[in-house]
Amino acid sequence: PVYICLDAGLQEDELVGGFDWEGMAAHPVPSAPAPTAEDAQAMAAMLREAQRPLIVTDFAGADPDGFELLIELAEAAWVPVLDGGARLNFPTSHPLNVTYDAEAIRDADAVVGIDVDDLDGVSGRGGISCGGGRGLRPEFGDEIGERLRSA
Repeated sequence: PVYICLDAGLQEDELVGGFDWEGMAAHPVPSAPAPTAEDAQAMAAMLREAQRPLIVTDFAGADPDGFELLIELAEAAWVPVLDGGARLNFPTSHPLNVTYDAEAIRDADAVVGIDVDDLDGVSGRGGISCGGGRGLRPEFGDEIGERLRSA
């Protein structure tokens, strides 16, 4: 969405050269953002190599497929998930949900942020800092996509 603020009189003026509307088909909806194959491979490697990895998410559950893919990813890699709470992103009764387990969050040695606005703020609940504290290296992915699942 774009907001353009113009003078009311200007908005009502006729266009000098006319206006040809090419229709909505000329403006397709872009595909959803996704990590590159290299980023997905780096995230998968980080999860595999970590002793106590953690997935942090805030909005993955906004899409039903994202909700299911996050469960699939967490179970396949057996990685705990911190749900930031912006949406229901991960089942609260799932054994890998560590949203309210400050120790599990604090002990993380690798953090992968998936569709999270403020990784440091969400993960900071457990006393860890992804902005440079304790040597954690944050990795970001905007969407759990096919690339991440196949890496």
